[in-house]
Amino acid sequence: MNAIADSILPLSPVRPHRRFHVGAHALRPAAVTGFNRLLEQLQTAPLDEDQIASFSRTVSPARNATAVPPWILLHMRDAAAVRLMLGDPGWEPLDCAAGPARLVSDYLRDHDGLVPDRLPVLGRLDDSIVVEAAWPHIGAEVLDYLDYRRLRRLEASLRGCDERGFRFSRADWEEARQAEAALVRHLREVGTRSYLPAAGGPGRFRIN
Repeated sequence: MNAIADSILPLSPVRPHRRFHVGAHALRPAAVTGFNRLLEQLQTAPLDEDQIASFSRTVSPARNATAVPPWILLHMRDAAAVRLMLGDPGWEPLDCAAGPARLVSDYLRDHDGLVPDRLPVLGRLDDSIVVEAAWPHIGAEVLDYLDYRRLRRLEASLRGCDERGFRFSRADWEEARQAEAALVRHLREVGTRSYLPAAGGPGRFRIN
C-alpha cells in the first residue's frame, strides 16, 4: 500500500467503537465497496468505513472547522493539473500514466461518490484519497506536463505568439528541455573558470 497506509489507521480485528461518519455524512457500505474497487485498480489496499471516518478526523480534527484542510487543498490542486493534462491536445501522456489519470478524472466527475462534494469542509476527502492513491503512477507525468506548460509559455513568448494557438508537442518540449539543461550546464561551467588569463600571463585585453 502507498502513502495512504501511513496516514489512515491500519485494519485491526478489535475495534469496539467503529466510526461510520465523515462529518455529517454517513458512509454507505455500497459506496465503500465501489470506492475500494477503484483503489484496487490503482493498486492500493482497501479501506473500511472506520478507517475512512477516523482519517477524516485526522485531516480535520476540529468539530467546528469551516475551512477546507490543507491536505485536501493540496490534492485538489494536483487533481486540477491532472484534468488540465488530459484535456490538453498538445500533450500525449505516457501509456503507463494515462489509464490511472483517467480513473482519477472520471472519479472527480462523480460529485456524489463516497463523500458528496457538497459536504462542508470534507466534501473532497474521497477525491483526495484517490489522487494520493494514483500519484505513484501519475506524479512524474503530471510534473513533466507542468514543465511542458512552462516551456510552452516561454517559447510562445519568445516568438511573440499567443500560447493558446502555439503548436508545441511533447517532442518539442523534450528538445527545449534538453537545450535548457545544456545552457544551465554551460553557465555552471563558466562560473568555475575565468575567461581572463591567469596571473603572470601575457596580460589583460587591450583596446587600441
